[in-house]
Order: sequence, then structure tokens, then C-alpha cells
Amino acid sequence: MKILKFYLGHLRNEEHFQLMTEFKKLIEASGASVLNIEQLFAVFLVLFGREDLAVEVFRKNDLTDDISATDALRDNIYRGFTLFVETHLYSPIPEKVEAANNIRTVIDHYGDFRNKSYNEETASINNFLQDINARCADDINTLNAAEWITNLSASNQTFDNLMNQRYDREAGQEYINLRETRREIDRVYNQITGFINAAIIVNGDAAYSDFVNKLNERISYYKNTLAQRKGRAAKKKEEGES
Repeated sequence: MKILKFYLGHLRNEEHFQLMTEFKKLIEASGASVLNIEQLFAVFLVLFGREDLAVEVFRKNDLTDDISATDALRDNIYRGFTLFVETHLYSPIPEKVEAANNIRTVIDHYGDFRNKSYNEETASINNFLQDINARCADDINTLNAAEWITNLSASNQTFDNLMNQRYDREAGQEYINLRETRREIDRVYNQITGFINAAIIVNGDAAYSDFVNKLNERISYYKNTLAQRKGRAAKKKEEGES
């Protein structure tokens, strides 16, 4: 019995961190003292904490995508609203033409704020919404345009919430080189697994069998994941060349 060899460098960042998380939990469940790896595990925990922080920076990219999508949404809603108002300038109903002109006055005052910085646009939309609701409430009702205002307000608030989440994350983060951290934690992982494999040869597997079996299950899973990914990539390349 021994821990399967596995090159961690082929794993994606999230996969690597997940395997290290599972590795940590298995050691904690078995007991670092039982496995006789207290000192190595203490080093591993420090590096694990650093990898956790470093991976968080990459997780922020998901938030960045949400921010970009929400910004585009509020831009589209505002643009749609201005076009909606413009069409009513040519309405055969005088009351609607008057309402559209009143709203257009507010729109012209603020101009196109879609090219402003994120924070400036958020503030401009908030000011615009306050003015339009205060000065043109009856006009909005005349044009049945309340859904435009409601959706613009909701998307702007969602955007502001996402930006605040980003600020909160960044405030508590320190820059950590993820690639270098992975190399360091891989080195300690290999030291731990190498020590356990050697201990099994010397002392037998009684104290290690449960840990080794469970770790090997996880290693096999990731090996299969990499093999499948490699197969899909090879097939895609082959199809591209044919």
C-alpha cells in the first residue's frame, strides 16, 4: 500500500485548492500526530492559508463579470428609456407629447452618462432618478413608463451592491503570488506523502490505511478528470485538422 503518485502542476487553480482542502481534512480526521507529520502539517497549514487568499483573487473575476454585465444592463435600460421617450415626441396625443418633452428636459440636463466611470455613473443615475421622480411623476404615469424607472433603479442598486462587495474583498486581501504558493505547498505535500509511504514500509500500514485509501480515491478522481480533459482536447484538435 502507498499513496499514488500525482503531478499537481496539471491541475487548474480551483481544482488544486480543492484537492489541498480535501487533503487537509483527511489529515485532520486521521490526526497529524497519528500520522507523525505534525511539523510538516504545521508548514502545510500556513501555505494552505496563503493559497486560500491567493485563489480568492481569482474568484473575484466572477464578480468582475457580474459587474460588467450589470453595468451593460443599466446602460441598455437607460438607452431604451430615452428612445421610448423620443417616440412619444411624435405621438398624436398632445398630453403624451407634453409629458415626453418634460421628461426629455431632465434627460438633456444629465446627458449621456454611460461613458463615465463606474462610480460617477452610479451617482448620476441616482441623481437622475431623484429628479425624474420629483419633477416628472405625472409625466411618467402619462406615458406608462414606470417600469423603465423601476428597472433602471433596480439595476443601478444591484451594480452598487456588487461594487461594494468587490471593495470589501479587496480591503482584506494582500497580494500573494499564486503560482509560487502552489509550488511551495506542492513541495510540502510531496514531503508528507513521501514520509507516509516510507513509514508504511517501515511500520506497516495499520495506522495509515484509512488515510491512504481515502486520499487515493481523490487522486484517482483528479487523474480521471485530467485524462478526460486531455482526451477532449485531442479530439477537438483532431476535428480541427480534418
